[in-house]
Amino acid sequence: MTLKIYFMSNKKKRAYDVKNIISPRELISQCANEPEPVLYWRGIENVCFGYVFGPSKAGKTIFCENLAMSMAAGKNTFFGEELKGKPKKVLIIAMEENHRKRSERMVKQLSILSKEEKESYLNNVKVVGENFPRFLTEKEQWVEFEETVKEINPDVIIMDSFSRIMTSDITDRKECQKVLSRLRNFAYENEIAFILIHHATKNSGKLLTMDSMAGSSYLQQEADFCIGINRNEITGERYLKDVFYRYTEDKELVTSYIINGKSMWLEPIGSSKEATIVFNGTTTTTSSKDLILNYLEVKKNDFKNECSSCTEYEVKSSELKKEFVSTGLMKERTFEYNLSKVVKDSILIQKGTKGTYIYKYN
Repeated sequence: MTLKIYFMSNKKKRAYDVKNIISPRELISQCANEPEPVLYWRGIENVCFGYVFGPSKAGKTIFCENLAMSMAAGKNTFFGEELKGKPKKVLIIAMEENHRKRSERMVKQLSILSKEEKESYLNNVKVVGENFPRFLTEKEQWVEFEETVKEINPDVIIMDSFSRIMTSDITDRKECQKVLSRLRNFAYENEIAFILIHHATKNSGKLLTMDSMAGSSYLQQEADFCIGINRNEITGERYLKDVFYRYTEDKELVTSYIINGKSMWLEPIGSSKEATIVFNGTTTTTSSKDLILNYLEVKKNDFKNECSSCTEYEVKSSELKKEFVSTGLMKERTFEYNLSKVVKDSILIQKGTKGTYIYKYN
């Protein structure tokens, strides 16, 4: 006999087989009866769990508010790209910011919506009140959170922020696993797109990767998507990066944007390579050699995510030249000189023909 568990809501009823082992025939049969996933925006599906993260003052909260407003208002586009589906019910769980500040910002944001969009937004969005728990660290607080969500039955949840639901140090892998597994399972059981705002480590002058997120490496294992919001502290330039999507391809270029102070909306202004923004204005304080070393370290982190047991990877001088010379970060002569220094210091080890190197790491 096959035991099944049914998760009940106002949405379509799903059946999940809880047997540990099933045959391919059973798997295919189950999936054939499941509704097709809907991509709301970029790699965010209708049932998923993931992060919007970045350093302080980059625009994470405003980005999420704009996304929530666009979804609830029934807009067809957001940030210059298609936004799919009917107007969605959104629950915003803000546990960090003063409610008055959020209200002032919301009034400005509503000003650019049409009358119909504004009405749709006001009908479809719920924001937790001041008496809602400021932390989710106790059993009673979790119960209140889960009961609130089930009562409202939203399509989307935006929670600010991850640090408010940890009972111990954010680097505690065991605690991260417990909390994130609970949130992800809750999102899947209730068919919700769950967006968790999180902070980056001190990231000045570095490219955004999954390892830029503060906390345990377990964070990336639970995510279906990860959107990075970054800011060059010297120039003030801001950009959005598709750091990771589980089911769609990441974009190679990042999207630059400005924050319109009058409307409090993010306005995209173009696409470019991430390095051209991150390293813009830093060459006077960061040596060209250090820029190459930083690139190798970032690539190492990405490579480790693909091959956790590996201790080296191959890199070509043409790849480095494209990264630094083609983008205008270095003159060709400066690049060649600093590349030779990196090779001389045995940071890169030549392999076979000229122009191919090995970068070893622990």
